[in-house]
Amino acid sequence: MFRKYIIIVFVFFFLQTDLIAQKPKLNQKYLEKFKDYNQTSILKLSLLSPFIKTLSLSYESTISKDNSLNFGLYLFSGSINKIISSSKAFGLTFGYRHYFSHTAPVGIYCEPSIRFQNVSGNIVVSKRTNDPLEVNSLTAGFMLGKQWLIGEKISLNYYVGPIFSIADSDIASTNILANSLNGYWFRSGFTMGYKF
Repeated sequence: MFRKYIIIVFVFFFLQTDLIAQKPKLNQKYLEKFKDYNQTSILKLSLLSPFIKTLSLSYESTISKDNSLNFGLYLFSGSINKIISSSKAFGLTFGYRHYFSHTAPVGIYCEPSIRFQNVSGNIVVSKRTNDPLEVNSLTAGFMLGKQWLIGEKISLNYYVGPIFSIADSDIASTNILANSLNGYWFRSGFTMGYKF
């Protein structure tokens, strides 16, 4: 069942890439957005993730004065609430940002995004019993945020917004956990980055 959600992610990514590749074929009014701007990239680190023993990195690259593409990766290893032991998790995020100020990558923006996430480990039932755990999830979100530049190289970025998650597991003992991850959630973050 979960395969169809992975296919949706790849189709979405393909359509976005195809749109960028075909920009010379688009109308002149749209192409005006690509004039007189310098392509900018920012590598960012989440300042909040270390508090939950997580490494979270993102890479943003502008494609016009108004828009940019944002790619994220997070890694986690450890125990969760002393119930899930030896757990490992990773997530991949793809977002498309639109800056209302026409000064990408600085200013107020909105960002629809998609994230794929995998969590694996063991559920501690008793001292003698550890049930295997593996949960996959696909999350769609919509963030509002603002990004600043300090000097010419250092960026600060804050975002907040709702997300909707669909989780699934092939292991019967973790279906309850997967079901608990389904539905609406809330996401926010604060990052610092380096522009190049």
